Amino acid sequence: EKSSPAINEDGTAFVASELKKAAKEAARHPESNFDRTVIKAQGLIDEEKDLKKRLKAKSSELHETTKEAIERLSDEQCRELLVAKWIDPLQSRLVSLSDSVIEEFIARVLSLNKKYETTYSDICTQIDEVEAEFAQMLDQLTGNDYDMAGIAELKHLLGGE
Repeated sequence: EKSSPAINEDGTAFVASELKKAAKEAARHPESNFDRTVIKAQGLIDEEKDLKKRLKAKSSELHETTKEAIERLSDEQCRELLVAKWIDPLQSRLVSLSDSVIEEFIARVLSLNKKYETTYSDICTQIDEVEAEFAQMLDQLTGNDYDMAGIAELKHLLGGE
């Protein structure tokens, strides 16, 4: 059956002109499932053509009806349509744009607040505490006279004795 001229070489589709001939021939004496399939396929192709033709006619009719309706619009109706189509969506986007800018600004301020959570005064206090602790640790070191003189000078620089 795939060797029929109504089927293409790949065996995946029908050849329209040959299918029509085969369907006419099979309609006279449908003997096999293939004959009934050919007849049904031709019927579906004819139906598709008819539907496409009706769709084209309806699309053309819709186009003409739409054109006439647009031409009959008053100036006030035109303004309303323009506002609904362009102005209202633009305004809502502009409002959302300002909201997003404000939200981004708030996020940045919160980030800076977290970044500078530790104040300069806190840092100075921590430095003083660490220096005092370090000076106490220096007292625990031992060494020769030159080393001890260097450690004493370092303690003096750190604000110790």
